[in-house]
Amino acid sequence: MPPGHNKLCEVEDFADAELAATIREVFAADADRHGAGFPLGREYRKYWEIGMAVRGLRQFGALHDRSLLLGVGAGTESTIFHLTKFARMVFATDVYIQQDHWSSFAPTRMLWDPEAFAPFPFDERRLVVQHMDGRFLNYPDDTFDGIFSSGSIEHFGGLQDAAFSAYEMGRVLKPGGIMTVSTEFCVAGPTPGVEWPGLVLFSAEQLRTYVVEASGLEPVDDFSAAVSEWTRATVRPLSFYVDEIQATIKAQGDRPRVGEVTWSVYPHILLEQQGYTFGSVHLALRKTDRYPAADNAWARPTPEIVRERRWRPTIRSAEGVAAAAAGKSRGQLASTVRRIWRRKG
Repeated sequence: MPPGHNKLCEVEDFADAELAATIREVFAADADRHGAGFPLGREYRKYWEIGMAVRGLRQFGALHDRSLLLGVGAGTESTIFHLTKFARMVFATDVYIQQDHWSSFAPTRMLWDPEAFAPFPFDERRLVVQHMDGRFLNYPDDTFDGIFSSGSIEHFGGLQDAAFSAYEMGRVLKPGGIMTVSTEFCVAGPTPGVEWPGLVLFSAEQLRTYVVEASGLEPVDDFSAAVSEWTRATVRPLSFYVDEIQATIKAQGDRPRVGEVTWSVYPHILLEQQGYTFGSVHLALRKTDRYPAADNAWARPTPEIVRERRWRPTIRSAEGVAAAAAGKSRGQLASTVRRIWRRKG
């Protein structure tokens, strides 16, 4: 039986023919590098998150030549480039100009030179990259046929911040549209879920409240929190992988690619930190005629969040953007700065 759409990542999922084919399709360069049988033997939860997102968008009708797709917290991940093959337009959003420890994953250069981060050819005419806070999406209601967010909302600040984002994604999704979200799930620990600075590990109840109900959407199938024994046996300390990810980021320089990591040990599914075991969970939610399916007024972004979105975070100055764009022609640079700062209003 194929894996459901609302579930935790398990090693067995990588043997599913459809999901494995989708992973090979999106990560073609990795398939070439790792050889026949990929992703078997290279079970990595980031492959799973993105494969599940594309699979969900495809199965529920969001990939066609008229569709508008939105990536929230999209960084440089392969999804945004891959989906230009199927959609009319793909909008990739992240805090590309805000300078902090996440800048390696959402570099400013994406705003004017996404080609530098693409692991394969894509249709640049169908990709729009915008600086945008995922808690406040600057689009009209009912705009997008499909939305994807893989491994981002847990870093937005806390449970309420995740709810703001879920509300906004639900708001801008078209009726009948599909939203796919992957985030961190607490498999075991001293408490059902936990909020650390910069990271939330969701419990099942918190997922239901702060993502599903906050969005106003409805799951396409039943949620399963089951974790196989094989999957439980993959748990390793988070620190085990720290040196490898840091080395990868350093080697990638100013052109980081999300998920493009060769780990020393596979499967890479479950992690442990401070007594908590956690891994990836995927949700696929649809906007039905009952929207909002639950009262979600409490999750609407507050005026304070709206004001913060209006460029109050610490970001590069216009001069900083210009310095980062060194080597561009004056016309290209002027166009870039105008495009970036037009969002200020």
